[in-house]
Amino acid sequence: MGTERRAFIKGILAAILVGIAGVLVVGLKPLLVTAYIEADHLTPGKAGLLVALDMGGAMLGNLLGSWRLYSLRRPRVAAVGLLMILVGNVGSLASVSFPALAAARLITGFGAGVSASVMAAVLSSTRSPERFFALYSFAAFMTSAGAMWLSGLMLRTHGPGLMFGGLATITVLPLLTTAWLPSAPSVGARRAGAPPVETRPAWRAGPGVVTLLLGTLLYYAITGGIYSFMAEMGLHRGIAATAINDALAAAQIAAAIGSIVPFLLRDRLGRALPIVVTLLISLGCLPAFLVSTSPLWIATAMSAFAFAWLMFFPYLMGLCSALDSLGRLGTLDLAVQYAGLAIGPAAAGFIAQQAGYGVLIDGAAAGYLIATALLLQANGRARRTPLMGVQHVHE
Repeated sequence: MGTERRAFIKGILAAILVGIAGVLVVGLKPLLVTAYIEADHLTPGKAGLLVALDMGGAMLGNLLGSWRLYSLRRPRVAAVGLLMILVGNVGSLASVSFPALAAARLITGFGAGVSASVMAAVLSSTRSPERFFALYSFAAFMTSAGAMWLSGLMLRTHGPGLMFGGLATITVLPLLTTAWLPSAPSVGARRAGAPPVETRPAWRAGPGVVTLLLGTLLYYAITGGIYSFMAEMGLHRGIAATAINDALAAAQIAAAIGSIVPFLLRDRLGRALPIVVTLLISLGCLPAFLVSTSPLWIATAMSAFAFAWLMFFPYLMGLCSALDSLGRLGTLDLAVQYAGLAIGPAAAGFIAQQAGYGVLIDGAAAGYLIATALLLQANGRARRTPLMGVQHVHE
């Protein structure tokens, strides 16, 4: 194996580890809420505010990454993001007041967003972004599942302190690998005295960007809303809670399988077909959530829904890379995904309360069709438009 190939593999590994450290802020949300309410004795409102600060900080970190990451040294940026995660979790461990805890969670979230931005920028610059985003997605999913179990054990046996300490130590291994990350293309260009690379803002990286971001926001708002309430809809139809829990467990396995499919297929089928297939699967699951009284059908629908979601993500990020290979659009799209996941559950809860689950399902179905049209339009423009940025890194 040549030196360049080894450097490439080490860079991909480092990017995945850095990204996993960032995504745990999202993956452990349910457990963090439990810790805030049960162990720290906060009200649900304050617990929700802390989660919102985590997510808000992550979105700010992603936005900063999409704005300036192309011109900064990625190893240094990743180290700063990881250190913020470490400091934020240690601060959460040591906090003695709600304002201090809120500040610590905001710092943690911002560091997570910065770390995720570095991951997106590095993986977007590969020749087969779907493959490496799929690998990242699978690794992050499995790590989150393990961290959920271990953190839950820590929370039950020693309270939130040990859990936050464990989350802080997760940053150690990624910190040791940040030196493997490739520098941003514009940094290399400056060193070599070459002409500067494309530096327009991510939202101006080429035709199709606005439609891509709108499609992303709509997809993640709908998916986040339905995912948050699909168990409740099953209970509403009279399905036993134990059957719902079993269905949710099966959905986790299906999600892991879904994340592997793009790794195996890469872009052999293009991007349009897999995106349409995943959206049609999601659309097809909606009637079961509304009318089914069969535990088997609910479990099947939940599993298919989770499978489609995790399969969709790598192809979406591949589309971002096709429009902007510097990774600015990929990091901006991550911020939009976070925004959708924040908006979706709140909107779904409001619609369900005011108009019922039937209207929620009808609106979700219409939204998926609109999202499909937007993303297909963005994909069509990506195929007609030369790549913005620089050549992809060696693979």
